[in-house]
This record gives sequence, structure tokens and C-alpha cells, in this order.
Amino acid sequence: MQIFKIIFEKRQEDKTIIIMKISQTILFFILFPAFVFCNTTEQNSPDKYPDMPYVLEKQFGIGSKYFSPTDVDRDGIDEYLYVNDLRQRGDLAFNMTLYREPNEFNIFQVNFPKGEVTSTPFTFWTKNEELRILVPLSLNNKAYLCVYNAKGDSLGRYEISGGIDRNDNGIWDGGINPVAVEDFNDDGMLDVLITLHAYHDLHPRGVCAFDLKDKQKIWEFPGGAYITNAVIADITENGEPEIIMGSATVDNGSTANGTNDGQSYLLILDKNGKLISKKDWDEFTSCIVKVLDYDGDGKFELASKLSYNNLDEIEKGKITLWDSPEITVKKEFFGHFSSIEAKDLNKDGKDEIIVANRLEKRIFILGENLTLIMEKEIPIPPGKLLIEDLNADGAYEIIVSGRYKTIVFNDKLKPLAQIDLAGKLETINQGYKKPKILIIANGAFLLKPNTAYYKIRLNWFLLGMILGVLIFSLIVFGCFRALPKNRYLRLFKEILNNFDCTAILLDKKGKAVLSKGNMNDFVTEKRLRLPGSFYTKIFNRENRQFINSSIASLLKTGDFKPISKSKEVLLKDGRRFQIDIHPITSKTAKLAFILVCFQDISVKKEGERAIEWASMSQKLAHDIRNPLHTVFLTLQRLQMAYQQDKVKNIKTYDQYTNSVIEDVERLRKIADGFMKFTKQKPPDLEIISAEKLVKIIEEKTREWLPKNINFKIEAEKDLPDLYVDPDQMQQLFFNLLDNANKSMKGKGRLFLRVTTAEWINANEVNGSGRVVVFEISDTGCGIPEDKISELFKPYFSLREGGTGLGLTIARNIVEDHEGKISIRSKEGVGTTVKFELPVYHLDCSRSKI
Repeated sequence: MQIFKIIFEKRQEDKTIIIMKISQTILFFILFPAFVFCNTTEQNSPDKYPDMPYVLEKQFGIGSKYFSPTDVDRDGIDEYLYVNDLRQRGDLAFNMTLYREPNEFNIFQVNFPKGEVTSTPFTFWTKNEELRILVPLSLNNKAYLCVYNAKGDSLGRYEISGGIDRNDNGIWDGGINPVAVEDFNDDGMLDVLITLHAYHDLHPRGVCAFDLKDKQKIWEFPGGAYITNAVIADITENGEPEIIMGSATVDNGSTANGTNDGQSYLLILDKNGKLISKKDWDEFTSCIVKVLDYDGDGKFELASKLSYNNLDEIEKGKITLWDSPEITVKKEFFGHFSSIEAKDLNKDGKDEIIVANRLEKRIFILGENLTLIMEKEIPIPPGKLLIEDLNADGAYEIIVSGRYKTIVFNDKLKPLAQIDLAGKLETINQGYKKPKILIIANGAFLLKPNTAYYKIRLNWFLLGMILGVLIFSLIVFGCFRALPKNRYLRLFKEILNNFDCTAILLDKKGKAVLSKGNMNDFVTEKRLRLPGSFYTKIFNRENRQFINSSIASLLKTGDFKPISKSKEVLLKDGRRFQIDIHPITSKTAKLAFILVCFQDISVKKEGERAIEWASMSQKLAHDIRNPLHTVFLTLQRLQMAYQQDKVKNIKTYDQYTNSVIEDVERLRKIADGFMKFTKQKPPDLEIISAEKLVKIIEEKTREWLPKNINFKIEAEKDLPDLYVDPDQMQQLFFNLLDNANKSMKGKGRLFLRVTTAEWINANEVNGSGRVVVFEISDTGCGIPEDKISELFKPYFSLREGGTGLGLTIARNIVEDHEGKISIRSKEGVGTTVKFELPVYHLDCSRSKI
């Protein structure tokens, strides 16, 4: 990645750019005093809310029933996807329009002459980098999923469900809602998770998975209760996603799969739609679930909001933290809650829970184990919550919508702005480092600093000194920094487009600024908005340990010279990727950016394996042909001797027969070695202590080792755990110990030494990390120095009658466990084989995706 460093260091500013920068700076500071003087007085501000730090800069109407911000071209700027209800016109029922700007630059429009769009369109990107827009449509008592691409072209309309008008209101009041995507059937394509709902018409309710490729349902889980929300996450830590759902009561007698709509439920399904866990309540009418990481250990935890609504009774509820997937209570926090959200407010890697108490008009921020961090009484009964960085300052804002008003707070619950409108909350990205537009119901708002809030008493002398220092400083700064940061980003984007890899660019604070390619195999969420996301929240569990620790170490290097890091990972579909993390430094050797690349090296690895197989196959054919030829000649001689001697010369027959047996035995050994090599499977990993493994190896070895060999073991105390395949470990040790035995010809000293060490070379596969080191030493004949480099090649053997596959299999086993193996030897002295295996840790980065 030297090219990035060259671009960043070569500042080719021409005079025109420098003069322009200086002119702009001087002009700014000429106008600034006049602006301050005109806008800073001691009188009351004409703004409606002079006591708030932010007020409205501009406002425009959305004017649609459903609205969904969608980044169609992935430039970090959202486009506007509207769904309008036109049934009052009489000619159309609904239409969907995608705009570049609000109500301007129409990209496409889709009409729905009949039927009703029942919820907000759902958008996602396929693994082939294609945008899909999913629109739920109800028509003639049936629910359909309409699929469109980024140009508005219809890709199909599929019937998902249907119902019957049971409450005699003239229509079936059900529908569907696409909520998430996941590869449920392991075909390498994303499938859609759809919730089915009906209000007073009983059925259908529940959830189903739909395959867009095969255009059919994969599975369906009917339910009696009304699904409130559904989340996909691996809460069992088994490498497979689960579906976590909450539900609400309608109480009209619907039942299915052991659930009814007279109770609220928390349900957990596996990715095949099978019920894993269930928790039900009679005393609560609604359950909302959230998945979070409140303790920063990289594992998902489960929280729920339970509430009860009845006009004749006092509202009650609680927040519950669960041990999953058994759904047992870990901690509870009681109150009258209307909304719940989870976000890492202070950027420490731990999620906080933000809840709204409607009855007491309070906002609570809860930390680990639901510990109360802070609370705030507000002037409105809170309803909906949204946590976003609205003003692009790197800190989250808490937006609360209640009765006719919406209030914006900072992460310390200090009020920032107030708007006279309430409803559904959403935001629109305007680009990197630009404020977001806040959507409330059908209105869009952009906030700006309230000048009346920051009143300044002018002191012309002091102001003149400050302005003079600022002008001088900024002129000097402008001369040395002529090219703005976004110019570098444009150059980086152009260069990344020419690289055949998936990549993400982070700034020096660890926030994503650019991305390229399909990141679904490496991020926590399929629909994650990368620009602006902090690195600790981007990468999935399988790669988080390596990537996050590597980035953290780079961020800590400061002004030192950081180095690149890399690691290979194996995806579930068999593809191999190399993860490279490259620091990009400035001319002063300070860290400016971090580039994380994901390079598909499957073809390269397959080519290396094909060359190895070709060499092995050629040697195998040669070695099998020669013994067979000997067998043939020997049998001919045996036949001639039998005919001439008439079974009198028994010794001759024995000689020929023994020759046949020896060659056949050699052929058998070659075939056995070949079968072991070709049938070698990926390791079936499990946790085992190194001390226990050594004891097993000692017991097994002493059963077959000749008594004339003095076998000793020296191992450190308190050896750590390993994450290995025990059967492959026994095969590894047998191959190495058997080679040592044969080199000593059944007599000598054999020594096994077990220690721990640290990998400190960051260019290694796993970078820094603790390992267990095994050294097997013998007093055999030794190996010529010029032959050591050939030992791991298939069918290379220095021993007569050897297959040449033992060390090849040993090397493959060690590398499959992400270890290293080496040999040192001296003729007439002996040989030492050394291999290292990484120590098991809780969030093991060696787990396969």
C-alpha cells in the first residue's frame, strides 16, 4: 500500500490554490466581526426557543404515508424513497417514488393501481452488490411481496400469505412486513425474514423465511400472538444466527404453536424456524426485544421492554436483562416504559440502554447489569426514541418524540433543540462529516446553532487581538494545508476502485470514511451504514478479535512507525480471504488513515494445492509401477521354478515368495500413506488443556515405543488450554515420534519438551499472541543440511521403504491449526522437530465463519 503513502506525503500545491486559500481566509475574517456584532445583543432573541443551543435551519415536508432513506449509489448520501396514498384521487391506490433530492430529480416512479402498501419498503444490498427494494402489498385478502431493483424495474410479485374477513368489516386486516435478511438455507444468497400480522381477523400471524432466488418459502412459524419486532443475532455463540421476537396481545382467541394472543411472548427460533426458547406473560400486553453488548465482551446479550396498557388500570412495566437462550432473568428495572433503545453512548465498547418512562415523564440511561447512570425529567410524556449523531460532532444525540413535541438531547441528557411536531423518527445522511436531517412523521428538519444562546459582550480591543492571531495562524495553516481532506478521500476512492478486493478506510480516530465491495461476510449487520461507524461496532464476532486488536495497537502507536498486519480466514462457503491492515502515515510519520483489505485468495491457494497434487500424483504413479513390475517378474520365475524343480527346492520358493511379500508390503505402505493424505479433513476443534494432551500422548507412545529407547518429557506447570482436534494431535505426534524412533533404529534417547512463548512478529499470520511450543528431539542419525528444506514435500523420504508422507501430513495438521513447524538437525548428532500452536482465548479468532 505504498501508493497511498506517496499520495498523502506528496503535497503538490500550486500557487493558485495557496492564493485562493489565503484570500478566502482573509475575506472570512473581514466579514466575521460584522456578523458577530449584528447577531450578538443583550435583547431577547426572535427565535422561538432562545434557551436551546440549536434551532431549525430549514424545514420541508415529506408528504407521504411511508418514507425510507436509501443510499442507492453508496456515496454516503441518502436518496428519498416515498410511498404515497392516492386513494382519494380515485385513479390510483398508491405509488412509490425515488428522488435524488426531496421532491426533485425523480429517479423512478412505480404505481400500484390496486391494493394497499401496508408498511415501509425494506431495502438491502445483495451479495452481488445489487440493491433490492421490497414492498409489502395487500390485495384481495392476500399479502404479496413486490421486489424492485435500483432502477424501479419489477423483479417479481410473490404471494406470501392470505386471510379471511372474520370480523365482518369488509376486508381482511392482515399483511406482511419484511424486517431482515440472512442466508437461511446456506445457498450463498440472502433470504428475507417476513413477519405476518392480522389484527382482528385472527390469522395468519407469525414469521417466515422467503427465498428470493427460488421464489418460495423456506420455512414458516405460525403464531397466535401479534409480532412486535424481530431481530437476527447469534446469541447462542454457536456460529449460526437466531431469530429473537417480541409479541403483543390482541386478545381475540388466535392460537398456534403453543402461543395465543391473550399473552405476550419472547420467542427465540433457530435459522431453520425451530422454536428454541419461549417466555410468556399474562400480566403484560406487549414485549419489545433488543440485542446488545452491555459489558463489551464481544458477546450479544438480550434485553426486553414489558408493558401493560389498560384505560381502567395504572400502566406498569419493566426492563429485563436475560441470560439467553434459556431466557432466565438476570436483572430487572421497573417502571412505566414506552420505548427502549441500546447504543454505545460514550464509545467505550459497552452498550447503554436508553428507556423512556411515559407516566413519570422521564428518560433513563442504564449501564451494565441495568445500573442507573443518569435520569432526566422532561416536559412531555415520551413516546418514541432515536439515537443518532445529528450534528456530525462524533457524539450521539438522544431524540425523544412525545405529545405534539420532539426534544433533542445530547448524551448527557442536556436539551439541545425542541420542535413542535411528534411522530415516527428517522434520519437522512447528507454525506461524511455533514449534519443529518431529522425526519419527524411527515416533516424534515435540519438544525443549526442558536446564536441567541451564545451571547457575547464585545470588547473591540480584545476581539481585535484574537482576530489578528487567528488570521495569522489560519493563513500559515492554509499555506501548509492547501489540499482539503476530502480531496485525499476522492483519490483513495479512485485507487480503491482499481483494486480487486473488499476494503474499508478508517480515519485516525477509528471511524469509517470509505468502503468498497461487499462487506456482508465481515460486518455485524447486513444493513450497517459504514460511513461514520466506529471500528469496534463494524466487524463481526469471527474477525473482531484480530481486527479490533490490530487497529487498537495502530491507534496507540501515535507518532511511532506502525507496521502492517495480516491474517487468513476460511469462510463457511469454502472461500479463503486474507485480511490485511495497513497504516497510512503522513509526511511526519503520524497515523492518518487505516486501510483494512479483504482479499479473496481462494484461487491462489487452489493453484498451490494443484501443483502439489500434480507432483504427488506423478511420484505415486512411478512408485506403484516399479513394485508391480517386480511382482510380475518374481511370479514368472516362481512359475518356471515350480515347473522345472517340481517343488523340490523349497529355499528358492521361499526367496521368491519373500521378495513378493516385501514389494507388496511396500506398495501397501505407499497406498496407506496416500489415503491418509487425501482423506485428511478440516480439524474438529475443541478445548483441551495442553497438560492433558501431553499425558494422552505419553500413554499412547509408551504402548508402542521400544524399551531400549529412553523417553523423557519435560513440561512447564500450569500450561494453558488449546483449541485443537485431539485425533489429529495424536496423528501428528505419532508421525513425528515414529520418525524419531526409526532414525534411532530402536535404541537411543527421545525427549519431548513443552513450553509457552509469545509471537511478537506482527507480520505472522496471527500477529502477537501466546503459543504452546512442542519440541521433539532424538539421538538418531541426523539429516543432511541440504535435505532439510525438502522434508515437507510429498513422497520425499531419506529412509529406505519410507512413504514420504508422514511429515507432509504433520505440516498440514499444524497449519490447519494456524501453527508453525520447523526442523533442525545435524548428522551424527540427532534431529529436533519444533511446532507451535496458538493458545485458546474466549473470542477465538481461529473460529471458522
